[in-house]
Amino acid sequence: MKRTALVLTAAGLLALTGCTGSDSGAEASATSLAPYTPGDTVASAASQAAEDQAAASQARATAEAAASSASSVGKFGQTFTYTDGLEVAVAPPEDFQPSDSAAGNTPGKAAVTLSITITNGTSANYDPAIFSASVQSGTSPEEQIYDSANGIAGAPSTTLLPGRSVTFEVAFTATDPGDLVVEVTPGFEYNSSIFTS
Repeated sequence: MKRTALVLTAAGLLALTGCTGSDSGAEASATSLAPYTPGDTVASAASQAAEDQAAASQARATAEAAASSASSVGKFGQTFTYTDGLEVAVAPPEDFQPSDSAAGNTPGKAAVTLSITITNGTSANYDPAIFSASVQSGTSPEEQIYDSANGIAGAPSTTLLPGRSVTFEVAFTATDPGDLVVEVTPGFEYNSSIFTS
């Protein structure tokens, strides 16, 4: 009698253990085979696409900034166009005789004027007052001449609207007028453009 009860108890325990094991297996299967939720995958793919697009836009912006800031060397009379659409042209130099009241002039030294044209091909206003120019003649850096009596006052100060152009003259001393290197810089966000004979 005791033996029969013991066998029945063991069989009962085995049955209970078997059921518990079976339930655990069912739970594990249910967990590992959770229902597919398309929204999760689509959201993840959309998020990845947005990140990729942002990275591509950043790469383009970096490339454009590098291109717009790269120096360019050209000849007098040519036009240099920056990637944002701003255009700068420097005409060939002309001999210049400064007035007695000119500032920056060295008496007895040759001088030249340079006609500069800026065209605002960007979508924003451009302030030409930040435009700068420098000249090297032979091996000498030259002085800019300001001569109000001859209308030589440097870059204009009126804002240049998109699509508009302005032409103005600057003057410099010139040790060798036939050998000039003119470097112009439209602003802080631009690198220089260089014009030579």
